[in-house]
Amino acid sequence: MILALVIATCLGADDQSPTTDDNHSVIGTIQVGRGLTKPSVRIKLTEDGTSLRLSGEVVSELARLQSTKVELLGQREPKRFVVAGYRILSLPSGKRPLAVGVLVELKPVSLLGIQVDAGPPLPLNAHPKIRQQLVEMVGAKLWVLGSKLLSGEIQVTQFGVLRERQKHKVEKTQSTSTNE
Repeated sequence: MILALVIATCLGADDQSPTTDDNHSVIGTIQVGRGLTKPSVRIKLTEDGTSLRLSGEVVSELARLQSTKVELLGQREPKRFVVAGYRILSLPSGKRPLAVGVLVELKPVSLLGIQVDAGPPLPLNAHPKIRQQLVEMVGAKLWVLGSKLLSGEIQVTQFGVLRERQKHKVEKTQSTSTNE
């Protein structure tokens, strides 16, 4: 069975190098601790061991990456880093994901695919147990480990959830008919 997962990368291409004080790139390891109401997420910088508190819209995703080596893009302040985007360099296992993005179902057939950058979606191939899990997660943001097959498919061996799928509220519309 083939899956296809469409992936929107976190940072995109490697050409996003910092150019101003508001656009920094740092590399380090994610550290997650206890906070009063939510986890405290920090990065321990590879260059000097400095630990910076993280803030920004993607911090909840980074909180799921304990002990992962990442590159962050954003604004650096004295004791914190405001994250605009990130790229996973290596998971705690030492492996680097083939893709990071949002899992979507491709129509008209029930395939899942990976959209890497602006290219066409890459189909996924997975063991039935993994496929069943993925099908239930359409809309979630994931990282994917595996290998690229000669056919162009990605054979998924492992994945992790960075953001749960967005549950859309279905508005019920009432239709009324009047007999006139």
